[in-house]
Amino acid sequence: MTYEISFWRVPEGSTPEAVQAEQNAAYDAWAAETGGDDCHPHSVTEDRRADWERLLRRITAEIGPGEAAEYPSRLEFWRYGPDGVFQLLYTGDGASIEIPYRYPGGAALPITTEAYRAARMVEEELGLLGHDHEVDQPVRTGDPRKAAARLGGVATRAWQTPG
Repeated sequence: MTYEISFWRVPEGSTPEAVQAEQNAAYDAWAAETGGDDCHPHSVTEDRRADWERLLRRITAEIGPGEAAEYPSRLEFWRYGPDGVFQLLYTGDGASIEIPYRYPGGAALPITTEAYRAARMVEEELGLLGHDHEVDQPVRTGDPRKAAARLGGVATRAWQTPG
C-alpha cells in the first residue's frame, strides 16, 4: 500500500472523475476481451514520450537523479534520495506518484515536499491534472505539509501496530 497522488489528461469540458470513469471502463472492456492475462498496454505516443523525457531531465536537474524503466503497461521513474523514495508511473493518459508508508511522523515532510515538487512538474510538462485524494487537495494549490501529516500519521500507526 502506498500514498498516491493521481494525474489525468482532462479535456476541456470534462472532469477528472469522468476521465477516470472512462479509463476504468476502457480497462474493463480490454480485460473482458483479453481475459486480463497480459498487462494493459500504455498509450505513450512519440510526442508524449518526448514530454516524459523532458520531465525526467527536469526532475533530475531540480530534485535529483533516479532510475527510469519502461514496461509494456507504463513508464516508470524511481527517485531515491536523502529524503526518501517515490515512484512516478506514466501511461500516456494518466500518471501517479506513489510514496511508501515508511516515513513516520516528521520524517514524512521531506519526501512529500519532494513529491509535490515533482507532481507540479508532471502537471506542467505532461499536461495532466493532479489531485491528492488522500487529503483531497489539488496538486497545483495543495500543501505538502497536509500530505505529510497524513503520510506520517498512517506510517506511525503502521509501525506501532504489532505484527
